[in-house]
Amino acid sequence: MFPRPWGPLRGSHPPALGRTMFRFHHLLLGCCAGLACTSSTISPRVLSDAQWLGFPEARVTLSAGGSKARGLHVADVDGDGVKDLVLVASQEEQVCIHQGVGRGGFAAPRCLAAGTTPMDVAVSDVNGDGRQDLLIVGHFSNALTVRLGAADGAFLAGIPYSLGNHSQQVRVADLDGDGHLDAITKNAGSAGFWNITSLKGRGDGSFGEAVPHSVTGLPRDLVVADVNDDALPDVLVLNTNSFTVDILLARKDEKLTAVPPLKLSGSADDEPFRLAPVEVNGDGKLDLVITHGLSDSGYLSLHLGDGKGGFTSTQSILANEPGEVVVADFNQDGRSDIAHAGMSGGVYLLLGAADGQLGAPMRVASSVTPTSLVAEDLDADGFPDLAWTTPDSVEVLLGSTTRGEP
Repeated sequence: MFPRPWGPLRGSHPPALGRTMFRFHHLLLGCCAGLACTSSTISPRVLSDAQWLGFPEARVTLSAGGSKARGLHVADVDGDGVKDLVLVASQEEQVCIHQGVGRGGFAAPRCLAAGTTPMDVAVSDVNGDGRQDLLIVGHFSNALTVRLGAADGAFLAGIPYSLGNHSQQVRVADLDGDGHLDAITKNAGSAGFWNITSLKGRGDGSFGEAVPHSVTGLPRDLVVADVNDDALPDVLVLNTNSFTVDILLARKDEKLTAVPPLKLSGSADDEPFRLAPVEVNGDGKLDLVITHGLSDSGYLSLHLGDGKGGFTSTQSILANEPGEVVVADFNQDGRSDIAHAGMSGGVYLLLGAADGQLGAPMRVASSVTPTSLVAEDLDADGFPDLAWTTPDSVEVLLGSTTRGEP
């Protein structure tokens, strides 16, 4: 229970230039334990005398390699030590890779077949050979397709695994702690045929049969994070029509155990859209931030974790029609920040302040509506940058830094 709100409640009007803030502390970096973290991994600071100056107006626009681009990830695909961009071009049914050339630059996209109606891709080494592999889910293929990495950034032919449902998202994590990465997919077919599926990884790049798990509504977002501090990543499913977050706790016996879902307040005008784990109040327990950008104004809702897999809803904070959301320490001041995309366009940043608060949203880029958003150090200066997809492009916004006096 907090004695005062952390920011303006819905229906209030924040000052245009004021520092409307709410309490927000360090991101719990340990949430990546057991996960195949790629684009959500925040690089450590490497330039001790560098200073972050913010995000400039100028950015780089890249061809996505196709249309209906989505599912952007960051990974070193070809093993050259430079980060690459990976995305899905749904219209052309391809996965496109922009090879990093250093200093935040990227080559023209190289695209490869992704199966029928691809919706999302995960990039992880699922067979332990030191090369990144691609896991692709297709909406109408009802399948997870695994393309194992080969030499020089090439990929072997895809191996399909039936999911039995229309799939839109895929995540990778070691759910049972056996050292092998497993796959989790979000599925939303017609007539209420909604669930998630888990596929046990065998460590050699192959997977077992998909095991279905029930959800309490129409799933909108899928997140994997350790919410009960047992060193096993758990599965969270944000459901849009039921205003719930399903919580499935991972166990070493390979089972996912559902606990009572988090019930969100709201109505049809402010359905939840995206979910991100974050450590809000400095108690070492993982919390959640959820975007609600489908209403007229939009807001972020915050939910404190109890460290056992339960959450308590707190205040809602006005934001600019938030959709896609990422959490990072952009200025490397030891405090977590939030960046979110606007459902009507633009990218916004909320910086953590010295008193443990978070500033009001600042627009850092104009853009048509982003379809995915990542935060990662793309130019190796030790500070996270931003990149996002639009339907036809990839936008790269590098933070501006300068070396300080020794």
